[in-house]
Amino acid sequence: MSSARESLPFGKPPEMSVVVVSPGGVEGVSRTVHHLRRQTARQRLELVLVDCGGESLAAAGGEIDGFAALRLVDGRGLRSTGEAIAAGIRAASAPLVGCAEEHSFPEPGWAEAIIDAHSGPWAAVAGVLENANPATRTSWAALLSDFGPAVAPAEAGEAAELPGHHTTYKRATLQRYGDRLGRILEVEWVLHDDLRAAGERLFREPRAVSHHLNVSRLGSHLRAEFCGGRAFAANRARFRGWGVPRRLLWTAGSLLMPLVRFARARLDLRRCRPTSRRGLAAVLLLGLTANAAGQMLGYGLGPGRAAERRMANELNRHRYLRRNERVQLAALASEDLPRLSAADAPDGLLQEA
Repeated sequence: MSSARESLPFGKPPEMSVVVVSPGGVEGVSRTVHHLRRQTARQRLELVLVDCGGESLAAAGGEIDGFAALRLVDGRGLRSTGEAIAAGIRAASAPLVGCAEEHSFPEPGWAEAIIDAHSGPWAAVAGVLENANPATRTSWAALLSDFGPAVAPAEAGEAAELPGHHTTYKRATLQRYGDRLGRILEVEWVLHDDLRAAGERLFREPRAVSHHLNVSRLGSHLRAEFCGGRAFAANRARFRGWGVPRRLLWTAGSLLMPLVRFARARLDLRRCRPTSRRGLAAVLLLGLTANAAGQMLGYGLGPGRAAERRMANELNRHRYLRRNERVQLAALASEDLPRLSAADAPDGLLQEA
């Protein structure tokens, strides 16, 4: 069970709380925290660190300077990314709440653009994503399959869906989900669909840019897609209250999903013009097929341990990068925005596994 351990206000009340989930200690999210410290709106932010290895705030040192407030949440024992984010949101105090992943690094104007956009009639606002490791097909396939419409370049405007774990909400909007919040945050498409059904509106703000590290090992990508698909389907059926007949219908319908989603992904591919395109369509289709297989199990048998297995991927992204990318990442200073090069990238389709 999570609990907010400490809170230190440094200035005016925060306008936005940013939840950062760490696998252990401030060091586990140091690069993300560095980029949050560089925000032009830093003094308007509350930083909420979840499961930071039981450290005290004093151990964070200069990492916390300049924020409006800091809150440390003990999230040990939580078994899914959604539950960890929900624990941070429940501990947050600002009227706007969002998440910054340990493998995504916002540009300095990110928070200011998000806060400004929330002055409109939007329940949720998100920015766009740049590929931080664009040298491999698998990285692009992961980015496009998970975040397609939100991959830069993208236009500003009302959106039908926003990128999961990169969306900021009005806190009052989320409070009505109560104990269900962690489950619905695990795969946020379900949440966004529910918000639209309730008459709420979503907005994409392209001035808010974050650089996202993607899984670049083929086997890891396929496992992540399978777990994501299973968690999504199980949560969707549960929140919709679907009975056995409808679950069976969607189990069968999942066979068609790779083709439907592939057609959509090709539109995003043309818009984004990835730097590594040879064989990309094949890797993309493989990932979508793995996701559909996960959905079949999710609709038919429930979530299993999909969320727990997915959590390792979300909180330790460096383990799922190609070796040359891990070496490059380790050599960068914590505050540098990673854009890993194409050095040693293979040509063969399956050599990235």
